[in-house]
Amino acid sequence: IAFDWNKIRDEKGARWPQWLAAELKSDHAGETGAVWIYKGAEAAMLYRNRASNTILKLTGIDTGCAYRELEKQEAWGFVQEHMRTESQHLELMEKLVPKSERSSLIPLWKISGFLLGAIPTVAWRSPTWLYLTVEAVETFVEKHYMNHIEPLQESGEAPELTRLLRHCCEEEIHHRDDA
Repeated sequence: IAFDWNKIRDEKGARWPQWLAAELKSDHAGETGAVWIYKGAEAAMLYRNRASNTILKLTGIDTGCAYRELEKQEAWGFVQEHMRTESQHLELMEKLVPKSERSSLIPLWKISGFLLGAIPTVAWRSPTWLYLTVEAVETFVEKHYMNHIEPLQESGEAPELTRLLRHCCEEEIHHRDDA
């Protein structure tokens, strides 16, 4: 989906409410964390895949690891698809939020996101905990986005920005429902 960046720039110059800068800074940090959740899940799946295949090769023992054949694992596709979407959201937020206005805690968001994706993937034999984690995170993200989409819609301010934020929110809802 394409957005009119000239219109968004004009909206920012003319009508963005003061509170919106903090919300967009938070959106950028959150989308950064989301990308890293999926990077953590991907790394954990690859680790478990290699470990279980090595055990099978060396001992002939099948550990029953859900990630032994990644290409057959639904969760692998889930992680790849959602990581692409979250990366697109992050690109949008990077266009909206200048580097000088981004959170200084981005490294913490990356580490936290990575761990939030990796730990449930390593800790359970199936992707159940990963799905529960994504469902919880996306439930929060939907509420967060709606906290600034609704006032923007009610005021009629920044309609193109509102359309962009609604697009991101709808995809986050899809991620929650997928989980």
